Parts: sequence; structure tokens; C-alpha cells
Amino acid sequence: MGQATGRMTLSVTLTGLAVAAVVFGWANWRQRRDREREPGDVSLLPLTLIQMAAIVAMLVMLGHLVSLLTGAPFRGRIDY
Repeated sequence: MGQATGRMTLSVTLTGLAVAAVVFGWANWRQRRDREREPGDVSLLPLTLIQMAAIVAMLVMLGHLVSLLTGAPFRGRIDY
């Protein structure tokens, strides 16, 4: 078995970005569809929370994509 390097490659980053975009799109579509329900009938899924988590995941993946394309590692505010 090969040894894992622990680094996200370009293909993994793009796949994660695409999955997060699909999850956001599904949750947004579902939330818009659920507005046609009767008053008082609520959804059991926290669709707004799912959309917010998908946006955060997309922002993280976009930041990682920029660091992959520029070659400059993202270090954050605290340099270790």
C-alpha cells in the first residue's frame, strides 16, 4: 500500500467544491419548494444551516484552490 501524503490535490479540491455546490443547490431548491406547504407544516431538515455549511465549504475549497494555483501555501494569521 502507498503512503498517504496528507495533501489535497487539485482533483480532490475541485471535487469537494463541486459536491459543496451541489449540496447548496439541492438545499436551496428544497427550501424554495417547501415554501408552498401549508402554514404550520415545517420541514425536519435545517435547510438554511445546510446551505450555510455548504457556503463555508465552498469558500474553504476556493481558498485552497487559490493556494494550489499560485503555489503560495495558506498559513493563516498565526505563523507556526
